[in-house]
Amino acid sequence: MASLVPSRLLYDEALSATQVTLVKDEETDLDVVKKVIRKNKLLTPDNWMYAQRECGIHEQMNHNNVVKLYDQ
Repeated sequence: MASLVPSRLLYDEALSATQVTLVKDEETDLDVVKKVIRKNKLLTPDNWMYAQRECGIHEQMNHNNVVKLYDQ
């Protein structure tokens, strides 16, 4: 994965499993948005279902402007 340097936090609410950060891709020198779904904040079965659905949709996307899903 390319080296991503955090630039600015865009969204991070205490009760949300989602964190969105503006980052700079050092390889291409482009600003990109990095969205992280924090598994430890998926507190209900519905949260897990929404996250799995979103990841499933993301895995099916094939576009130059959308990076592949990365699981850590």
